[in-house]
Amino acid sequence: MLCPYCQAGLLRADSVTIAIRRAGRIVEDIQVPAWRCRNCGERSFADDAVDQAVQALEASTEPGDDIVLIDEGEAAGSA
Repeated sequence: MLCPYCQAGLLRADSVTIAIRRAGRIVEDIQVPAWRCRNCGERSFADDAVDQAVQALEASTEPGDDIVLIDEGEAAGSA
């Protein structure tokens, strides 16, 4: 599949972690499947993956929590 952003790279399966931080400590993390462009490194997400992540965040967060994106995928351009 061709990257919708740069129109030059192919997408590969990857993932990111969304962490919930409360009082400076990570209390939960959620793995979200993603697609990453081999050329530009841009990530994209399937609609159902976004829906599941939002539901998990809504069920787990409390007022004052921080939501942090942790990029655990490989660097752009790697195979």
